Amino acid sequence: MVFSYDAKGVFNIQKIIFEEVDENTTKLISYNEFQFIGFMILIGFLMQGAFEKKPLKHMLDFKAFDEEGKSIRHN
Repeated sequence: MVFSYDAKGVFNIQKIIFEEVDENTTKLISYNEFQFIGFMILIGFLMQGAFEKKPLKHMLDFKAFDEEGKSIRHN
């Protein structure tokens, strides 16, 4: 799956791959690319850690939903 999001000063491309490991295991691979314009270049540089942590949080939430049935709500 490939998604793109366009907001003021930020363009985000996400590529998500589900790879079969065995009949009971699937590996989720997520590629994220952020492109910044104008003032958002500075924000992107200063908040780089947040842009790296958020996709991991979503992947872990999906894992909990899939394996344990936990429903996750994000604001």
